[in-house]
Amino acid sequence: MDVNSVLAIGGVGGVALGLAGREILENLFTGLIILTSNPFEVGDEVLFKPNSGQVVEGIVLDVGWYRTTIRSFEREIFTIPNSVFTRNVVLNITRKNREWRFYEFLYLRLEDLPRVTDIVSDARKILRQDNRIIQKLHRRGFLDDVT
Repeated sequence: MDVNSVLAIGGVGGVALGLAGREILENLFTGLIILTSNPFEVGDEVLFKPNSGQVVEGIVLDVGWYRTTIRSFEREIFTIPNSVFTRNVVLNITRKNREWRFYEFLYLRLEDLPRVTDIVSDARKILRQDNRIIQKLHRRGFLDDVT
């Protein structure tokens, strides 16, 4: 048996194993950094845009050693490897103190569509009168989507 071929096979195998293990170790170390530095925790609302281009916004469900789970406001579950957080800026919306944002989905019948302007106007009035809303800040109520 030729020693050079055994060494070549071992070297190629070591490089392949090293490249595969790099991502696993990167996720583990990033998970450790997230758990110790605490940029976000379970229950926080976060927003970021990974390299995939899709904006991820939602509530953190779980922070683990290898991955983080986030539930979007559309009830989608994102399982994100922790290494993604070393390459992206993450906005922790929960840590904005008293400033909060909420979404309310209203389902209307087609025959009620002419009344949408009145419905949005009524929602704005409710926001103006609610004492939990910080009155010095700009309050907004929008019609976002019609499907």
